Amino acid sequence: ALDRVRAIPGVVSAAAATGVPLTIRAGRTTGTTIRIAGVKDGVRVEFSGVDVGPDYFATMGMRIVSGREFRRTDDRAAAPVAIVNEEFVRRYFGGRDPVGRTMDLPGDSGAVATEIVGVVSNAKHRTLGEATRAAVYASLGQQNGDSRIVFIIARTAAEPTMLVTPMRRVIGQLDVSTAVEVRTMRSALAFAFLPSRVGAIVVGSLGVLGLVLAMIGLFGVISFGASRRMREI
Repeated sequence: ALDRVRAIPGVVSAAAATGVPLTIRAGRTTGTTIRIAGVKDGVRVEFSGVDVGPDYFATMGMRIVSGREFRRTDDRAAAPVAIVNEEFVRRYFGGRDPVGRTMDLPGDSGAVATEIVGVVSNAKHRTLGEATRAAVYASLGQQNGDSRIVFIIARTAAEPTMLVTPMRRVIGQLDVSTAVEVRTMRSALAFAFLPSRVGAIVVGSLGVLGLVLAMIGLFGVISFGASRRMREI
């Protein structure tokens, strides 16, 4: 599916993920105690997590601060790897570069020793107004494949709405029984922007109401002053 989407004219890059930021499926939140190589005691951590594939960060416009993105070779035959964000580094590594170090992350059969191969810039996960969250990104190719929903995210050079139909068609050709929904990020993020839009409408309405009341008041004052001077005029 990824190869077919990437081949569509106008698509710059595409990647797969189990969640999309600022939507109702933004990923999971994990709170646990982990062991970090070089640290004597366990560390209590809390982070947002999502499984992503190669080119995810380039597609989402997120900067790799150090290390690398995931590769196609980061599959179940390879050693487990993860990428963390800058906030995770600040909280649990004291700001020191963690690339090359390992930590035990929760897995299907207990703690899994996972090597950190990259650090990515911070991003919003669930809401626009949230405090900066620590985040851990796991390689989608190393998961057991039991996710019921996987998202393909594409960055386009053309107007995104023009590519909705071609994307739906090429993905649907893989399996006609598959439920496929294609939306632009603007429409997908409508719920996340709803509070801001409602606030803007309310504030704008109050501003218009204030302007109307000021105009009525000014008209009344000037009319009263003019009527008092009518005989003089």
